[in-house]
Amino acid sequence: MQVDFIVSHDGPISDLVLLGGGITADPLNKYFEELRQTVTYRGWFFGHHHEDRRINDRETAIYYSILQVE
Repeated sequence: MQVDFIVSHDGPISDLVLLGGGITADPLNKYFEELRQTVTYRGWFFGHHHEDRRINDRETAIYYSILQVE
């Protein structure tokens, strides 16, 4: 299971914890966490939280930013 990028509306639970603010996880976030552990990927982008924030070297909450990916 290998892809270049994952683009989804929301992110995995571990990213929600880092975003903070009392965010509640749902079954989809739990599923995304399973994907995070089993899929090899270069980047994961999600916009549900309406902020631009680099979570770590592979995961990004994106809202207004335009990213160039090489």
